[in-house]
Amino acid sequence: MPAQVLKRQYRRKHPAIDVGAHPRDAQNARKIRLVLSSVELAFHAQALHLLGPSRGGRHLARARQTMQYLAHCALSISYADLALLTQRDRTSIAHACRTVENLRDDPQFDKALYFMELALVLMAQTTNEPNHMHGSGDEPC
Repeated sequence: MPAQVLKRQYRRKHPAIDVGAHPRDAQNARKIRLVLSSVELAFHAQALHLLGPSRGGRHLARARQTMQYLAHCALSISYADLALLTQRDRTSIAHACRTVENLRDDPQFDKALYFMELALVLMAQTTNEPNHMHGSGDEPC
């Protein structure tokens, strides 16, 4: 299925949009929506395409990897929780984080990512959600 075509029922039932009853799920879903809105603006990609079942093109894949990296490293969402909420495999999340970490060798990308991380941490603090600039123990960021 192309990334541009998403079924209406998929939009309503995605875990990052429609959260479960567990409070941790709701808190992590709020964090992911915060990251999604930032990545949408930075990469000019729609959130539903980033969360969609299709891998999409290179640009969309890079935006998704960045979203996963920021959610893990800036907002301390574990690989397992992130995998559940984005309907991806935990190892795919780990691969995305390694890929983005390798891209930080580019000074321009590193600077943009640094300011996105900083903005996300500050926004998360204003919503009274606990967070750290470090990961949740899965892998150092």
